[in-house]
Amino acid sequence: MIVDRKETVAGEETDVLKLTPKSGPAVALFVSARTALIVQEQTGGETIVFSDHRNIDGEVVPLRMTVHDALGESTIVVQDVRFNVAVSPQEFGPIAPTAGGH
Repeated sequence: MIVDRKETVAGEETDVLKLTPKSGPAVALFVSARTALIVQEQTGGETIVFSDHRNIDGEVVPLRMTVHDALGESTIVVQDVRFNVAVSPQEFGPIAPTAGGH
């Protein structure tokens, strides 16, 4: 990982961190110089913009993610975030096949 350059993203001054894996495309993380939060990620032909960061149970998470890729633009808006909640094995278990076998 290296600090590759500085850029402005949505009016926010950022440091661009370049992550180079052993295989696969490099990833650029745009980190706000003011808040130290990741505000954008670029890898291959995809850009993800992270916004509406909120502190939930001591964890700062983005509640809006806008993806720009070969298919166009998609926005994901998180409605609910909970940490350290018990989850039953049935909620994480394999999905049972339906009567039709699908």
